[in-house]
Amino acid sequence: MTKASNWLSCAFLYLALFTSSVESRTWTYQNGSSIEGSFVRKEGDYVVIQKFSDFRQISIPLFKLSQKDQDYLRTTRAETAKIRLANPLKEYFPDKLQDANGKEIPTSSLSGKHVGIYFSAKWCGPCRVFTPKLVEFRDRNQNNFEVVFVSSDNSDAAMKNYMKDSEMQWLAMKRGSKEAKDLNSRFEVRGIPSLVILSPKGEVITRNGRGLIDQNPNGSVAIFK
Repeated sequence: MTKASNWLSCAFLYLALFTSSVESRTWTYQNGSSIEGSFVRKEGDYVVIQKFSDFRQISIPLFKLSQKDQDYLRTTRAETAKIRLANPLKEYFPDKLQDANGKEIPTSSLSGKHVGIYFSAKWCGPCRVFTPKLVEFRDRNQNNFEVVFVSSDNSDAAMKNYMKDSEMQWLAMKRGSKEAKDLNSRFEVRGIPSLVILSPKGEVITRNGRGLIDQNPNGSVAIFK
């Protein structure tokens, strides 16, 4: 594989993962017309929907949706708030993650820490450049910062080798799992490496963790505030 195709693969593989993992439902307008798509986020008095037909994101005024869909959005947001209050990381990760040896580790071990969700793969050139910086940053701040690796490696063996060779002492999602694909979809990851930073309360602080660590390689978690 050439260097150019390697870099392109980093971007386009995640586009494929993103479009293949979207769960769709029917949204109905007040006038009776409807579209198939999935909820992305709410922005003020608008809701952003990912269309199933062409995967474009569109913003729809809430008042134009049927009462049933408006009620659905209120329920979904209320349930998400309750889940986050009880277990801030429950909406992102399964109950157990794994280490570089494949040993299962309770997700509760992340409690009270900032968490970086790291989308990466060994075959990705830019990832191999950034990963050592992230390893150094994590090791320096491991008391209040942890990383969860979401791998795009071609096999479990390749993922484990990447973690061991790079001295990743952090946790990882099961490679290719539904939960891992859901994270790709949720954060609209189009290229790697990508680093999303969560607060100890499970709130998204930034999707540009990579840029912040590149600019502050010797910093602390204070750079995320």
